[in-house]
Amino acid sequence: MAPMLIVIFVTGITLVFKKEFSQLVNWIAHSKVIDAVNITPDENLERVDLDSIIESADKAMPGGRIRIMIIPADNKPIVVRKQMSQDPHPNGLNFIHIDANTGKPLQLIPVSEADFARKLFNWIYPLHTGQAFNEWYYWMLFAIGFVPAILLLTACTTFAIRNFHTRQPKNDVINSRRTI
Repeated sequence: MAPMLIVIFVTGITLVFKKEFSQLVNWIAHSKVIDAVNITPDENLERVDLDSIIESADKAMPGGRIRIMIIPADNKPIVVRKQMSQDPHPNGLNFIHIDANTGKPLQLIPVSEADFARKLFNWIYPLHTGQAFNEWYYWMLFAIGFVPAILLLTACTTFAIRNFHTRQPKNDVINSRRTI
């Protein structure tokens, strides 16, 4: 079970330290990172409604399913994440940046054009969550969950048995001396 725990441990660390891991991987792979569009939002204008944003995102990148919308507090661009049919990540790794004031797409970053680190995350996340495997993987994780409890039980039992056996001969020696 150790190899499975090591895979879960390593992939979990890469997901927690995503920014640092991405920078390291892209530096090693000499991968070009596509920077998100940077515009100065007009604070005086109102935002477009969410239906317009969804419609604009669907037109900009047809197919797939919108999974997440990241809406900043100010009028900065809204980020829409879409999951396409070939994308194993449940939230999708296709990004659409939409102007919050006009509702027009500013930038599309499909996973096929992403940097190496983001493509790597496309495989790390399902590996970490177990979506890359069949049902047997979940049963193995279930069994791994019982290992600490079993180790605790056997350690306590072993301690009690050893402690009982080491006390038993002392009592026999004392009793045998009294009878003689």
